[in-house]
Amino acid sequence: MNPARLLALLSLPLLSACGGGGAKSASDVKCPEGQTFDGEFCQVDQSVATAEKPAPPEEPEAETEAEKPSENAVDSGSSAGETNSETDSAETEGLEADGDKPTTAPTERGRATPVDVTMAAQAAPLIQYMAASHLPAGARQMGAPFAGQFAEGQILERKVQLTQGKCYTVMAAGLPPVVEVDLELFEEGATEATVKDATVGLQAVLGSREQCFLPKKTGPYQLVLSVSRGQGVAAAQVFQK
Repeated sequence: MNPARLLALLSLPLLSACGGGGAKSASDVKCPEGQTFDGEFCQVDQSVATAEKPAPPEEPEAETEAEKPSENAVDSGSSAGETNSETDSAETEGLEADGDKPTTAPTERGRATPVDVTMAAQAAPLIQYMAASHLPAGARQMGAPFAGQFAEGQILERKVQLTQGKCYTVMAAGLPPVVEVDLELFEEGATEATVKDATVGLQAVLGSREQCFLPKKTGPYQLVLSVSRGQGVAAAQVFQK
């Protein structure tokens, strides 16, 4: 076939697609979306083609090993919590066990604040009332009474000179909110009480009537007045027969 004729035949579809021969205006030709008519052909709109597409959203970065929570740290925290619980439990058991321990030496306990006995004036009638029930016949007051302001568990000491062959009674009384008053007598330098009261409550008696205390030797003794429950003022008086 003649090359010129072949070229003419190939050109026919293009001329038909653009509206045939002759120039047409842009309003007469409808081009596909994204194309414009340049007077002869529908051309791709370069301004649309080259428009920047929005950047895709950034994907969150994967956690690095350093940022990940440490399983060991969690386990350590749990272990620490368990250790603390065990420690607290042991401390509580230790405190509860203290009540079963034998009497400790006065030097290992807290001291009450000594006060003038006039501050414990209301305790004097109590001691006198107790005297009628607990003093052996012929017993007399030995020295002046002594008193203190106590917090729970505190003690007040008084050194007394006892004579072998004599008989001794000690009485003490506390004022509310004191709950429990105790009396103990230690030989000088001893860590355990030689004798202590068996009474309960605001009053304490050591050596009642026929059970008055008979020292085995003449010498100094340590008298200990304590408030084991409650707090407040307590006073004590020694009697000798």
